[in-house]
Amino acid sequence: MHLVSLVRGVFARMDMTIKRFEFPSDRPINLMPLLVDSMLPQRSDFFVLQVGANDGSSDDPIAAIVRGRRLRALMVEPLPQMFDLLTNYYRDQPNVICENCAIAHEDGVATLHRVRDDPSLPEYVRRLASFRREVILKQRRVVPNIGDYIEPLQVPTLSLQTLLAKHKVDHVDLLQVDTEGFDYEILKMLWATPLRPPIINFESAHLCREDKLACAEMLKRDGYRYLNVGQFDTLAVRQPEP
Repeated sequence: MHLVSLVRGVFARMDMTIKRFEFPSDRPINLMPLLVDSMLPQRSDFFVLQVGANDGSSDDPIAAIVRGRRLRALMVEPLPQMFDLLTNYYRDQPNVICENCAIAHEDGVATLHRVRDDPSLPEYVRRLASFRREVILKQRRVVPNIGDYIEPLQVPTLSLQTLLAKHKVDHVDLLQVDTEGFDYEILKMLWATPLRPPIINFESAHLCREDKLACAEMLKRDGYRYLNVGQFDTLAVRQPEP
């Protein structure tokens, strides 16, 4: 008999139960500033690439880092209204470049599914967009009729390789990805280049089990260690070579 089952049986006979205690998570440690600051003394040309930058400030894990340390950065956002807010947010940061496109497998045009900007909806829901409509439909637990607010939008696309070549990016120190289900595809495109950012933060919540396992294996092969951050993201850090 498994030890856990044995212990539970003993406690059950004593009319007692075992419950897992979840430690309160209201004061999490933000590891990103610590990681960035540990690298800055060795990397005067520290460079950030953010795919899915949205408006630049709302629920953004790296905005304060980029602004506070005046880091060089390339921000990518496909939604026109979000892009306008993004460029305004970084208007006083000449070291930040903003690109209005989606990252896809091919250069051209593609259809994004976005949520109509309706004031009756929660603010965060109105910022959502994805190549996959079913990802947006997950918000039905918050907005049961969310499907009524989803609309298609044609957006310009660049492959990651085209984007890097256009902006002459020869290294990335921090990669931040939030693309509502397309994150693993972005990482695979990156792995087709020689670039291996020491710090990668990406949204893994919308990946299927098979993609999560494949992504984890890909990261492990290149010397990354990773952990889940909050409910949605995975933070991966590449271990220095001995």
